[in-house]
Amino acid sequence: MTANFDRGVLDRSSWHGMEEVGTFTDANSMIEHGERTGAWPVGVWLCPLMVNSWDLVDSGIDSRLAAPGKAVVAIYRRHEPRCLATVGDRYKPTSPDDWRSLVHAAVEAGAEPTGAFSLQNGTKVLATFEIDDDKSTGLKTYLLLADSFDGSTKLICGFTTIRVVCCNTLSVALRRDGKGAAQLKHTASLSEKIGYLKEAVTDGVKSGRSIVELYETCRNTPLKGKAFDSAFDKLFPKPADDDSKTAQTLAHNRRAEAVEAMSLEENNDPPYKAAGSPTTLADLVNAATWMVDRDTAGNHKKGKGGSDPLNSLLFGSRAKRLQEIQHTVEVMLADGTVEPMTVTDAIAAGCDEKSVGRATLKAMLEDL
Repeated sequence: MTANFDRGVLDRSSWHGMEEVGTFTDANSMIEHGERTGAWPVGVWLCPLMVNSWDLVDSGIDSRLAAPGKAVVAIYRRHEPRCLATVGDRYKPTSPDDWRSLVHAAVEAGAEPTGAFSLQNGTKVLATFEIDDDKSTGLKTYLLLADSFDGSTKLICGFTTIRVVCCNTLSVALRRDGKGAAQLKHTASLSEKIGYLKEAVTDGVKSGRSIVELYETCRNTPLKGKAFDSAFDKLFPKPADDDSKTAQTLAHNRRAEAVEAMSLEENNDPPYKAAGSPTTLADLVNAATWMVDRDTAGNHKKGKGGSDPLNSLLFGSRAKRLQEIQHTVEVMLADGTVEPMTVTDAIAAGCDEKSVGRATLKAMLEDL
């Protein structure tokens, strides 16, 4: 079967053309598509494995012997049950209820469903969502939920720029963006962790959109002279005189690394600037987020035990850092009250874009 596609629904045709094409209106329609087509099971059980050994019948020994491990058995609405895999005794499958709850969390946060399907004879289930559509670059950002019933992967949730429609595109997405995804082990605590994951999905989708909105303003906010120095010092503070030698060294190194990060073409917006083009707030934001979990060569920093930190917009230190960089603009309403708004909302409410840009810079200097 092409790229091991099993069955399911996409919002538009893929390169392999093996899917149904349908319309997703909300979380319930996505779940309906996934379960109606048999891509997503409606029940999953761990069943004991038994071995029939007819050679033992004449010996008087029970011919039904228990085998190690368990069988993952799934039932579906419109086709026969499947024995999807054999797994170890500690394996805990994701329940259909937990899977549905993740879908609801993503849609309620503003993610738009694009695919509900399964791969490799149903052993992998996927839900894909569109988050943003950058008209200036043509790139889309997707939220990916992927899970396996054979123990081949963990429960995965993260952002990717790859439209996943098959095993090949899933592999590319995980290779490119998988380090920044949340990956939950199939253990007894899985259901509890999914509760936290739902909150992270909600925060990630919402913050991802607001970051895009803020970034547009940052692109149009030049930083020169003292304004640049002040913003840089807020994001990468100078060491205090009473800091230890170690703390002072770390602070100086961080500032030096930030300068190097700002010199990288990929951290400039646009990447290839004309000579004399001013540095913008976007360039500084790029450098700040770049240094959260990578060195200046682009290598991911290692966490405890050599593991990679969860560094996507959804989870981990990058999310916290981006939330620090975000801010709101306070707008004086007609009745004299002051209401905090996002940059986009403030502009939509009639505020002058240049004034909002100055307020953005001021908030950067005061709040970070």
